Amino acid sequence: MISLPIEVQLRILKYLNFNELISVKQTNSYFNNLISKYEGELTRRKFHLISIRSIKELAYSDEIIDLRSTNFEFTLTDQLKEKWQAAIDKSTRLFSHSGKKLFICMRKKGDEDASYYILKLPHYPKNLKQMIIVRCWLERLFKCDFDCADFYNTVFNQEMINILFDNDKTISLQFNIKNVSLRAGKKRIENILKFYLNHLSNSEYQILNIDYLPDRYINFGVVDTTDHHINILFNIIINKGNKILEITVEGDKIAKLHDLIIEYIITSKDCSDMAPKIILLCTDFPNFKLNERAENVEIDDSDYHHTGWGPVINLVFYKGLSVGPLSVDSTHLTFSAR
Repeated sequence: MISLPIEVQLRILKYLNFNELISVKQTNSYFNNLISKYEGELTRRKFHLISIRSIKELAYSDEIIDLRSTNFEFTLTDQLKEKWQAAIDKSTRLFSHSGKKLFICMRKKGDEDASYYILKLPHYPKNLKQMIIVRCWLERLFKCDFDCADFYNTVFNQEMINILFDNDKTISLQFNIKNVSLRAGKKRIENILKFYLNHLSNSEYQILNIDYLPDRYINFGVVDTTDHHINILFNIIINKGNKILEITVEGDKIAKLHDLIIEYIITSKDCSDMAPKIILLCTDFPNFKLNERAENVEIDDSDYHHTGWGPVINLVFYKGLSVGPLSVDSTHLTFSAR
């Protein structure tokens, strides 16, 4: 096979599944280098779910991955060693949340009801060996495919990712995830949105869920979403339509986002870059008023507003939510405009 042209070798390798590729990769240095070079074009290891969870959320049946069973080949330059040591001295953390007992949880594709695989990486790496372990496992995760991700108020720390990979252009620092659920309170939403833009937005297609959560989970407080956060979300909605199939934003104080979307649709000459389906879930929506240019209006009692806007944009506005003692009446609305 080695004597065949590279194009033919790659065509043959594309017929192999992930485990078969690993076996071929281990036969000799030639195939190890070939598969490493073109692994972005070859079969990735597939998982159903990835999430970051606390120790309280883990079950006794979950399988913990033994970090000692894996040997990593990584050359640490003097320059990178200096940067890493500075990060260690600063106690730079792996996750955006400062909690110490956080773990990466994964579930295999086709085995959605099984226990999780638990990856217990050092949250605060204490030496260069631990930094190498974290870097190499992150690189592995970047090279996997995930059906969905659930990041509940915690994501990977972008500062740590940048330090570990130090502008390495040979590796895509993007997680390949189809369905992304991001949830955060107002103190963390900006970092989580930036994490999405820098490390999650490169998948082929996505359904993106963004929930604003109260700062205190024990009561039903209101999240004071800032204009800056709304603008970040708005730019995702109008510019990521080639990647996002559907985006859901849930929380209080997002009426301005609705107004920006409607205004953009009315005034823009080209909405082709806009997310094709947008769902807004809000308990604090002001009295809904149709734009005077809206046509074909149909209203009935239901759980939501459903807005079909021409052949491209489909918006759904939910007001019928219950949060603790609070319950909001709702109407069903369908209209289109030119």
